[in-house]
Amino acid sequence: QGLSLRQIKAELDRLWVTSVGLRKLNEAVIPIARLAPQAIQNRVEIPPVLRLDGVWIKLMEPTEAEQIDALGRCRQVKTGASRPILVAQGVWPSQGRTEILAWQLEQDEGLESWTRLLERLDRLGIRPGCGLRLLVGDGSPGLRAAWQANWWLVPFQRCIFHKLRNVRRDLVTPKNVASDQISDYKWRLVRQAAQIWQEPAEKDARLRLGQIAAAWQKTQPQALATLQRDFELTIAFYAVQAQARLAGQDWPAQALRTTSPLERTFREDRRRLDRSVLFHSRQGWLAAYSQIQLRKNDRRARKFISQHQLALESRLAIS
Repeated sequence: QGLSLRQIKAELDRLWVTSVGLRKLNEAVIPIARLAPQAIQNRVEIPPVLRLDGVWIKLMEPTEAEQIDALGRCRQVKTGASRPILVAQGVWPSQGRTEILAWQLEQDEGLESWTRLLERLDRLGIRPGCGLRLLVGDGSPGLRAAWQANWWLVPFQRCIFHKLRNVRRDLVTPKNVASDQISDYKWRLVRQAAQIWQEPAEKDARLRLGQIAAAWQKTQPQALATLQRDFELTIAFYAVQAQARLAGQDWPAQALRTTSPLERTFREDRRRLDRSVLFHSRQGWLAAYSQIQLRKNDRRARKFISQHQLALESRLAIS
């Protein structure tokens, strides 16, 4: 239910009419993180599409400094830090199914961090040449570099949501537009740009881009340059969709051209994780996030959760 350790302690104290130590409770809860790789590896199915994205969280990390607490104990000083969770979501477009397959807490979103996530996927059997047809990601330089260095054989689709967000950022408002009309003005132009990827075929998308370029080149040169940058990567889904059609499969464009569904999953997870306010260790975060994913992915995960709950009750048993 997304409870913090102190909330779990309060509930157990009430149920068992005793006091459970936070340290003992922490030692009992954290092992659930080890169940996630086991659960996924035992049932992994190669998805034709992978969405890759990162979400940033706050956690406490130790420093080299030490201090004496109120009870006279020497404690390592911790400080708050923002760290990204790199996540891979499998997509089965013809089935309308998605599943979080791998996640990793990293220091940054650089080349080495993304490469480690790709290596984890490789260990699960998810790699080029094994049924993977498309990667979908944002404009992160680290992700792009990791793709080019490791998985260049798989087409890369640049998320059009992130592309349109950057276009809106670079739009310039004419002086004759009233302040209360600025938002409407920008969104009207963004909707024009979005029509590019609503076209039924790649050639139509290119034609639409040409029309917008002709209309924007004098009034919105900066936004136009952003729109045209990496344009080839934003239309990669058309070729993949056509290949699927030849194989008798209907792959909706909505499942292929953006990471937005994964970001919605992030928002759902964050609502649960935010109840803990701030994680005091990487292990604590990993245990909480692993439990959320195990519960969400499918019913088979319940077996692993039940096994852990029995072990938890055993380790917390009061003699």
